Amino acid sequence: MEIRQKLYPYPVLANYSDDYVDSSFQVDIQLANDGYDVKVTLDANLSCSALDALIFEGRAVYAYHFECAQTGFRRVYESRERSLQCLLLDKEINGRLEICTFIVAKEDIPNYTSSNFHEDYVGQSFEIEEGCILAVGDTFDTDIEKVVDDLSNTPSIFTITKHPDESYQHMVVDYEQQKIIIKLPVHDYMSYKAIFGNVSMRNVLHSMTIIPALIYVLSELKQMRVEERMDYDDKIWYRTIRSVLKRSFDCLLESDAFEEYSMMELAQKMLHNPISGAFSTLVYGLDSIGDDEL
Repeated sequence: MEIRQKLYPYPVLANYSDDYVDSSFQVDIQLANDGYDVKVTLDANLSCSALDALIFEGRAVYAYHFECAQTGFRRVYESRERSLQCLLLDKEINGRLEICTFIVAKEDIPNYTSSNFHEDYVGQSFEIEEGCILAVGDTFDTDIEKVVDDLSNTPSIFTITKHPDESYQHMVVDYEQQKIIIKLPVHDYMSYKAIFGNVSMRNVLHSMTIIPALIYVLSELKQMRVEERMDYDDKIWYRTIRSVLKRSFDCLLESDAFEEYSMMELAQKMLHNPISGAFSTLVYGLDSIGDDEL
């Protein structure tokens, strides 16, 4: 969305306009990875008593227009608070992300005036309609780099097979091999094979097998000393998990800080939260297709 330096029939606070004096509106925008998602923090800096009063009264709001042309993502976040955090999901954005900042009227504002108006408007008042732009801040744009080596797209680190002991009735996870081996009881494995080819069921399968296996492995690593974890450096699954944690979660597997994480939450984030997709499949049927692959 391109902000043009347009003219308005009433004063607007903007860096390209002299409608206001001794006033400013700027927004500091910070982006940080939250797993594969992006957390955006917006801190508004407004120096104009009249606009500040409108926001305090709920008659105007800070408005932030997010747009990603490549994915078609478009959303407006509104807030009366100077600081706002929002989370953009991995599937929503890719490539160039653009954020435009405004202050917008939330209701009709009759006889609007300000002591900060330019001298040309001294003594004048204006009829502001709901939805009208009262201030325009800077446009922020950045390129979002996709991380392609996430666990849900790394089939080499998980193998699902049947348990060699046909009398065994429980799932077993073995991480002593190059891959994380998930061993299912024979009847469960046959059921798994019967539905594996159905893409619509992938989130359900992930939630029932990969998620608990990953929670188990991460929890086991958490209980080890840092030196003990490093003993698994020759395993493909270990190096892959270490790479994903460092790149996407700013988490060093071979550090004491790793122990501060919730393994339950971390495992779900590392696999793009398939549990939510699994519930959608179970509620809405097989037409709610997920994109994850084993």
